[in-house]
Amino acid sequence: MLLMLDKHRPNWPSLSIHESSPSVGGASARLRSACSQYVASQYFADVPSGSTHQGWRCEDLEALSFGDASVDHGALPPPIVVQLMALVDAGTLSDPVSARAIRTLTSARSDVVRDWLIGIVSRKSTLLRRLTLAEPTLPVVSALHVLTKVYADDPVSAKVMEVARSVRQEARWQVRESGLSMERTT
Repeated sequence: MLLMLDKHRPNWPSLSIHESSPSVGGASARLRSACSQYVASQYFADVPSGSTHQGWRCEDLEALSFGDASVDHGALPPPIVVQLMALVDAGTLSDPVSARAIRTLTSARSDVVRDWLIGIVSRKSTLLRRLTLAEPTLPVVSALHVLTKVYADDPVSAKVMEVARSVRQEARWQVRESGLSMERTT
């Protein structure tokens, strides 16, 4: 991530940067030390966005409480989108990290991202000769969430949305986020 910031946003230390669910070390530590307007947050389902809970600013990534000019909300540069997709595809990230990476792509609306998300969520059953959903791992559930949030009215994702509506309320498709962790409810 830092290599991409250095390459595509070299002025990042002077920007207002929000990081959701930061780590203690690594890139998060560098962001904290180099960026004077760095804001870290966690998500707590029962805590309003913008308030403080257990020493953390609470932010819901789908309803940020920052003012429009207070944090750089620019679209992710395409190389960062490609890198996130490659990291998830490589399978080397843990499921919670992959799920967070996928949810980051909510702001990267494009046909390529949509098609990639559909590929994560769906399977073509040759036996049943119809579209089915993949097993609901955290990354798959997150991909379905982004598809539903960003591409619900996109005609290309219509078939997946139709199948998703039939299973979305099942417990195995629900994800609970709480502070530093993300887990399936079942």
